[in-house]
Amino acid sequence: MDRVSGKMKPFGSPLSVQEFMSSLVSGKTVLDVGCVEHTIEHEETETWLHKHLRRSAARVVGLDYNATAVAELNRRGYEVVCGDAMTVDCGERFDIVTAGEIVEHVENAGALIRNLKRHLKPGGQLAITTPNAFFGLHFLESIFASPYARWNPEHVSWYCCFTLGNLLHRCGMEVVQSRYFARSRKTRRVLRLLGLNCPGVLASTLVMVAVADQSS
Repeated sequence: MDRVSGKMKPFGSPLSVQEFMSSLVSGKTVLDVGCVEHTIEHEETETWLHKHLRRSAARVVGLDYNATAVAELNRRGYEVVCGDAMTVDCGERFDIVTAGEIVEHVENAGALIRNLKRHLKPGGQLAITTPNAFFGLHFLESIFASPYARWNPEHVSWYCCFTLGNLLHRCGMEVVQSRYFARSRKTRRVLRLLGLNCPGVLASTLVMVAVADQSS
């Protein structure tokens, strides 16, 4: 863990989010929350996180509230449960629960995290990805473009490592990893060539990994 004065200090990575998450779940059982990623068409893309998790993990169960897409994914051979991530009980526990780009969509983020926490095995990890509030492009868009034209109309909040870390702590979780990632392949290519990690201003995505706080 990379800590400063007892607090988690985020650091960048030249990897993609998909590469990092794949390494995190390698050989483990996974509950992938929000696996549809809005529409079934994502199943055909190489950026679809659920596909990468399945390639690396021992077993992956998806969870999404989009009943039509869930039915189609199950027809295609995936294992996906339909339900509300804030209230659903999948009836089992997992080594890792992943929540990709979900927390910024829900009106009660605390209920989401507490419900996902109860789906973890003892010592299990919760891995959350979310747009980085301090990504430089967001600042420029706030000046030169309308948020209604540029930002996801389903988002209800922005998170940084400080606010998301506080939220996880209040829900009885301890952050063990905090990383920045660039979604742009060109940006990652340049960073790799220069041997640099991704600085926060170039990071479109924040990933935090947490475990249940045994003292809570």
